[in-house]
Amino acid sequence: MRLDVISFTSRGAELSLKIADVFGEETGLYHKSKYTFTSNRITNVTESLGDWTGRHFEEHIPVIFVGALGIAVRAIAPFIKSKLKDIPVVCVDEAGKFAIPVLSSHYGGGLYIAKRVAEGLGAVCVMTTATDINSRFAVDVFATKNDLIPANKDGIKEISSKILSGEQISMSFENVIFDGEMPEEVKVVENREIADVVVSNRTATRSCILQLIPPNLHLGVGCKRGRGTGEILEAIKQTLFSEGLKLEAVQDISSIDIKADEAGLAGAAAELGAEFVTYSAGELRALEGDFSGSEFVREITGVDNVCERSALLSAQKSGKGRLIVAKTVWDSVTVAVAESEYTVRSFL
Repeated sequence: MRLDVISFTSRGAELSLKIADVFGEETGLYHKSKYTFTSNRITNVTESLGDWTGRHFEEHIPVIFVGALGIAVRAIAPFIKSKLKDIPVVCVDEAGKFAIPVLSSHYGGGLYIAKRVAEGLGAVCVMTTATDINSRFAVDVFATKNDLIPANKDGIKEISSKILSGEQISMSFENVIFDGEMPEEVKVVENREIADVVVSNRTATRSCILQLIPPNLHLGVGCKRGRGTGEILEAIKQTLFSEGLKLEAVQDISSIDIKADEAGLAGAAAELGAEFVTYSAGELRALEGDFSGSEFVREITGVDNVCERSALLSAQKSGKGRLIVAKTVWDSVTVAVAESEYTVRSFL
């Protein structure tokens, strides 16, 4: 995994080299001090610590501070926004005795990083979150391990509070496969209308405490040349809203390769945090299925339908997939939606 380590003393720099051995080649090593540290593996930081830290928040790169906890807290304080958006931050003392998950320990994976550091250095992982020290089910860890997106951060806190007070919570799974057994704190129910936690890419029909969204929707989009990001996004949002589908569930946007240079399509994907994928006419033609063909589209692109075929092809890349929304026309933009099979595990 990609993460960066920053140290402030020569002893801390030496320890950062050991931390890099734990995580591998993707680990970036940095040193911030008026005294430079000589190593071909460590970059001496000339910018301010605040600028260095802020850039990591912007680029969403996890950070390990090797030094005093106070240094880490002061450095990250201006950039903290939300437990669903903050980067994982871990602090390790320069003697390598303690690894402390400081920020985004559950949903962001900070606790996982701290535990790996502790195991690699023979240190103690200092856990302060209630569900961890009481060995109870943590819904945000469950979400992270399954790549599920929480619809509301306050729901995480409320679910954790119910569990810590000794209550059992209920959880339902819709259009996903659940593999395994839940701990005693969680009861799996079929009816989402009575569930505290709903795992679904559909808009909840009632106000559950927390919805966890699987990223298993694949959009196929066609458009006339030069359509802007805003226009394409509006067509996507209208399509999903009308079908009761969650925008957060979009994994990728796909089209034909002659649209690879369409800034509007790439921009829409970037706005949604989704991948932008294109396929050749031959790849799209080879896909078997019942599609709403157009002779006009065939003359222009070489294939009878772009949006439905590209959506389904993306859904099938990871296994089974099905088309759930046929071609929908919004002015000069067409949108289709496919859903890929998604498995959620308990990780007990």
